[in-house]
Amino acid sequence: MNTKKVIVNFITALRGVGALLLIPIFFNFGPAVMGLSFLGFIATDFIDGFLARKFNCSTFFGAILDGMVDKIFTLVSLGLLLTITPNMIYPLLLELGILGVGFYSASKGNNIKSTIVGKTKMWFLASSVLMGILNTDYVALEDFLQTLSLTSVPLDNLVRLEQVTRKSLIGMEALSLA
Repeated sequence: MNTKKVIVNFITALRGVGALLLIPIFFNFGPAVMGLSFLGFIATDFIDGFLARKFNCSTFFGAILDGMVDKIFTLVSLGLLLTITPNMIYPLLLELGILGVGFYSASKGNNIKSTIVGKTKMWFLASSVLMGILNTDYVALEDFLQTLSLTSVPLDNLVRLEQVTRKSLIGMEALSLA
């Protein structure tokens, strides 16, 4: 057994477990703690890909696992954000469409490896979810900024930034679906 493959796949699986942990974290500790947890778990998406390329240990199983975990993570994140930001319905519906097309394509025997569009979409997803979460918990955000001595940051700019990241995410979802 190749230890490097096991490590890479373990990191990928950790993101899947993290997606499920986001649900109780969100409901028990609030959006701010969920946002920090989200950052840690989304980082595994970039770490596992980096290590798979560095160790030259990409496998068909790893690609399937990564894609499946990405979908679970994305759907859970957008679903949680949807409970507080109704506009997240659009990227969520597009993501479900991408999932359906992916299943159909895989059933026809087509290659389901991730593309540059899909990887870029994950960056937009991370930005959009974080901006959405930050916009829902101003008190926690203000406390955090005060801890960093950044009390002069204008929080109303976050609303505009969240709108830009959400619209960008919708565009990337549509591009992925196309």
